[in-house]
Parts: sequence; C-alpha cells; structure tokens
Amino acid sequence: MNVMLQTIVIWAMGLSLMAPVSAAETATEQPASLADHMSAIKSSLRAIKRMADGGQISDDAVAIAQKARQAAVAARELPPKNIVMLPEAERDKQIQAYQAAIDVMVAELATLETLAGSKDAAKVLAQLAKLSDVEKDGHQRFRQ
Repeated sequence: MNVMLQTIVIWAMGLSLMAPVSAAETATEQPASLADHMSAIKSSLRAIKRMADGGQISDDAVAIAQKARQAAVAARELPPKNIVMLPEAERDKQIQAYQAAIDVMVAELATLETLAGSKDAAKVLAQLAKLSDVEKDGHQRFRQ
C-alpha cells in the first residue's frame, strides 16, 4: 500500500472507533422498579379508559389489561421503600398486607381482562372505577 492509502485506512479505522455508541448498545438491563410497574399499570388503565369513554373497546384492550396485570404481579415482589425500612417485626406484617392488597388488584385486573374481551364499555368503566378505589386504598396504606 502506498503511504496515502495507509493514512486513509488508519484514519477511517480511527473514526470507526470514535463512532457514537447507540443508547441500546450502552444501556444495561436494570430490573424494573416498583415505580416502573405502577407506571405501566396506570398507563394501561388510562388507555383502556380512553377506549371505554369513547364507547369503543378495541381488540388491543385485552392485551393492555394483561400488561397491567403482569406489572401488578411483578410489583407484588417489590414492597415500597417505607415498608422495607421498618423494624423487622412490623416490616413482615406490612409486607404481607401490601402483598394482599396487590393480590386484590391482580384479581380486579383479571376481571378487567375478561370484561375488555366482552367489549362492553359500561362494564369496563365500572370495573375501572373499582380499580381506582383499590388504587386509592393501596396508596393511602402503603405509599411513601
């Protein structure tokens, strides 16, 4: 190779080493937090509510409700920080109470899945109201 060609090849190799790395390549998989799961639940329920408010429950509603239920199941294993910081005797009781509250939410989300499949907007809205009550109760009892 002549000197000019070698210089170009070395220069090009240097550029490839300096090329920006995409976010996907640099992102390390971190486990989802409790906040991530709760956010997934909230956004899923909002999407279903928009459908029901419009009187049109789409075919996607069941999958969206399943996503919310799966997030709730995952959240069951991640108690809020304020519970984790309690003394051990109190912590165990509060974790059991938190998990029981999440179990109620999971059951209500399973009902929502069924109702979303029926595409009955009125029943879906009624179930969303129940889920709102479950959310309020849980936040009063366990939110930091």
